[in-house]
This record gives sequence, structure tokens and C-alpha cells, in this order.
Amino acid sequence: MVIRHSLQLLEQLHELERQIEKWEHYAHQKGIPLESEEILRLALLDLTRGKQVS
Repeated sequence: MVIRHSLQLLEQLHELERQIEKWEHYAHQKGIPLESEEILRLALLDLTRGKQVS
């Protein structure tokens, strides 16, 4: 059970890293500072609505 849970956590970590890279790339493309609340807002909207921002 512990191994299964650990593997699930690793998968979630990998997905989180992928999402962070996506938003870093998006911010760089659009010239938005990474510290901007706009990026956080867009990422949260993406997560809650399941939409892809491009």
C-alpha cells in the first residue's frame, strides 16, 4: 500500500512539474513576469475550468 501511494505521489509531482513548465513557457512567450498574479490567475482558471490557454 505504501509503495502504491508513493508511486501516485510521484505521478502527481511529475504532472505538477509539467504544469509549472507549461506556465513558465507561456509567461515567457507573452512577456509576463513569472511573479505576476495574472499567471497565477490563468493557471487557476485552467485547473478549475479544464481549459487550455494558448
